[in-house]
Amino acid sequence: MDLIAGLWTPAGVADAMSARARSFTISWLRWGYRGQILEAGAIDPILQRAADSAHEFCLVQRAGSVIREQSGICGARSRPFFEMLDDRTAHRDFLMLGWRGRCFLVNLEQYRQRGRPPFAEFERAARDFPPELAEFLVDTGSDLTGDPEFLRALARQAENGARGVFVLNFESYRDIEPPLPGWEGPISVLYSVGAGLKPNRILDTHGLDDRTRVVYFDYSAAALRFRRLLYTEWDGRRYPDFLRSVFERMPAPDTHYFLWPGADPANLDWAEMERLWATETGRWGGEDRIAAHWKSYRRLDHEFRQCNILTGYRELLETIGGDGRPVIWWSNAFSTIFSACHYTLDERRERYEDFIARLSDHAPQMLIYGSDHSNSPVNGMTASEYWKQYRDAGGDPLAERRLYRHAMRY
Repeated sequence: MDLIAGLWTPAGVADAMSARARSFTISWLRWGYRGQILEAGAIDPILQRAADSAHEFCLVQRAGSVIREQSGICGARSRPFFEMLDDRTAHRDFLMLGWRGRCFLVNLEQYRQRGRPPFAEFERAARDFPPELAEFLVDTGSDLTGDPEFLRALARQAENGARGVFVLNFESYRDIEPPLPGWEGPISVLYSVGAGLKPNRILDTHGLDDRTRVVYFDYSAAALRFRRLLYTEWDGRRYPDFLRSVFERMPAPDTHYFLWPGADPANLDWAEMERLWATETGRWGGEDRIAAHWKSYRRLDHEFRQCNILTGYRELLETIGGDGRPVIWWSNAFSTIFSACHYTLDERRERYEDFIARLSDHAPQMLIYGSDHSNSPVNGMTASEYWKQYRDAGGDPLAERRLYRHAMRY
């Protein structure tokens, strides 16, 4: 939908709690929204600036308001907030919709037609979000006392991430299929987080030979153990059967499996897993294609490094050389729930920029895939090209950056 976002910080950022509440609002918004965020201490300046743009709608959140997305494996039956919001606004028969004073949507066309009235004149006439949208919305308050259960759930999710395993990918493959025009394989070294089958799809689409090396880095020891089992024991066929054995050998709760909302190994809908596996094989062109790739893949040299990229990227970069045709995929490691809970926006930006600058120095021609500190996609260019364009664009978490060939949802 044609939308611009606004962030209302009525009390400013007075202390660590209010800064964290603001950070949560921005971080969660960035899982579904890539554009510019207009920030002000009052609502009317936000709406005035939004009305000066060409956008049709403005979604305003008070700092501390969170859009809680229901993410899952790519292809799972779940709909994101903004897709459902787009459906709700199709008739454009409202001026304001949503939670008054917390999270609301303004129809900018009607706002302009009515002469841009003060917010106080029309806020009481707003309709609430329908239940299917309201269930996405959480209000932690500017001091993070508004929804203690949500914050406890975040802490659990962050803890789960440290022992987490992605058996299939939450993000799509559209950024790597096909690779960058002009790319000539094979990959010399693939540096990759240990998530799902996307590392293998990168190898398959970009090319490999017997000299290709694979270096997995991940902060989850369980993820690396899972990658070892995939590498040494799976043959590329009947993935759900393989997962059944893994769930027995790496049981919960010592291992946390990221699946789809409400799913865990103890109550798994195996028919849904079979459906997701059929979708995955379709992306590859059939299970025979995966099995053929896996036969070649198992001949490659592998390295497994436990590494939190937000804190251990310097050690990782020391292993990276600039020769050959290297590729790196870090997914959204700088914008996960774990990173949002443990690091401020400024800390994530500082570490990300240092990581990219050093990566550009170490391996300027490396092909890069992932997302940045505010979850903006990164793909379709080399490390040196990206770093130059990033510096030109600036790294403000509120700004829109289109430094990619394909838009991606993480």
